[in-house]
Amino acid sequence: MKKLIVFVLKYSTYLILLAILIQLLIYCLVGLKHITIASSLIFYLGLWLIVKFIIILFAKNKQPLRSNLILINSSVFFTLIIIEVALRISGLYSTYFEKRTYYYNSMYENKNADFFIKGRENSTELSFGREYSFTRTPNKEGFSDKEWTTEKDDSCYRIIAIGDSFTEGDGTDADSTWLKFLERKMSNEYVEYFNAGLCGSDPVFEYYILENTLIKYKPDLVILCINPSDIEDIIIRGGFERFQDEEIVFRKGPWWEFIYASSHVSRAFYNVFFDDKLLPKSNPKLENENSLRIIQNCLLKFNNFCKINNCEFVCVFHPFKTDLIKNKNAFKNTMYFCNKNSISYINLYEYFQKQKVKTDINQYYWQKDGHHNAKGYELMADGILKGLTEEHLPPTP
Repeated sequence: MKKLIVFVLKYSTYLILLAILIQLLIYCLVGLKHITIASSLIFYLGLWLIVKFIIILFAKNKQPLRSNLILINSSVFFTLIIIEVALRISGLYSTYFEKRTYYYNSMYENKNADFFIKGRENSTELSFGREYSFTRTPNKEGFSDKEWTTEKDDSCYRIIAIGDSFTEGDGTDADSTWLKFLERKMSNEYVEYFNAGLCGSDPVFEYYILENTLIKYKPDLVILCINPSDIEDIIIRGGFERFQDEEIVFRKGPWWEFIYASSHVSRAFYNVFFDDKLLPKSNPKLENENSLRIIQNCLLKFNNFCKINNCEFVCVFHPFKTDLIKNKNAFKNTMYFCNKNSISYINLYEYFQKQKVKTDINQYYWQKDGHHNAKGYELMADGILKGLTEEHLPPTP
């Protein structure tokens, strides 16, 4: 052990430089996604090394001063590392993805954007720390559901549900998604249910999937689920202009995102001036309004496309737990837009309020993660079933 310590101290500079090179190589391959607590330690050690070289360069002929400055430099960065570790353990400045996956995941990173149009390739564990863990196995189209067939009997009524993690059913077993509850509650052998939900998706990707993948299954009813995360996703990803020459292009993140990702200490500063999307707090209303306009345009495209293809379209607006607690509905104007343009929708904000969900919110949502548990998805199914009028559903046999 003593020899190892002596070796590390003797070659510390070279070891730090090697670690930095490895981190840079990983960054070139996978982007900011690789950043963990180990990456943060290398980040601080790299800064410490840079400052040390500067001190040696400018105080090389002043031995006492150089020694004192090197000692101060080491003390400062040792303290910063201790604070960094403490902040990471506390989770005070951790992003949602860090709490869920233990590594940083940039919203602006588009290296894995194909996932949103191709779906899952392998079985995946949907988990959040120790709160829950459920496995999903994709079908050949990449969705967490049984295998589908394009063959369809004349007596068959086919419902396709499209959305993000709340439609895929993150937070519960594959047999307890809202669509599965709807299937059991309707109890109609002539109805088929396709779950085309994908965690992290948004209405733009979902329209692309409907147009290019799902329409071949000849749905009679398309249900699109929308929640506040879609507003944030579109702020980052933009509208249909993201599809450029067979490539998906998102908005570019700020130049300092690498620092933000590597240092929780720096977030104490950044969070004062920037929101959780790393955008200035000065004018968030404009970004939200533009995102909602893109969502409204998507709803028009969904509605028109479904009419052309002889199927019904219904949009479901469903709340986060924080929306219910704060009595907040970001989609009020969008619902007015739907009324004005004859787009059918179901308002689960209103339904959940009538059910007094917020009086015991953790019965329906996971406390830390914020997704529904099985009871929440059943309530979601109840609200959707109530909102589906006879014109949207087949007659009971």
